[in-house]
Parts: sequence; structure tokens; C-alpha cells
Amino acid sequence: MKTKSKIEKQLQRKTNSILVETIIACKKNKAWFKVAGILSGPRKNRT
Repeated sequence: MKTKSKIEKQLQRKTNSILVETIIACKKNKAWFKVAGILSGPRKNRT
């Protein structure tokens, strides 16, 4: 499981503003935290 700090560092490289907003919202909710970790990672790891 990723830490909030790791997600935040990966979030800085994202250019899609909608994706960034989604990750921030997921990061704040404990049930969606794992989704935030997946979305913040590299695109090739999402498939």
C-alpha cells in the first residue's frame, strides 16, 4: 500500500486536471485510498 506522501509525489507529474481531482478526492476517503494509489501510478500499471 502506498503512503499519502508517495501518492502526492506521483500526483505532481499528472497533467490531466480531472484525474488529479479524482485522486485527491480518493486519497481523502479511506475506502477509496487503494484506488488513489492505483490511479496515481504509471499508466502501464493501470491495465
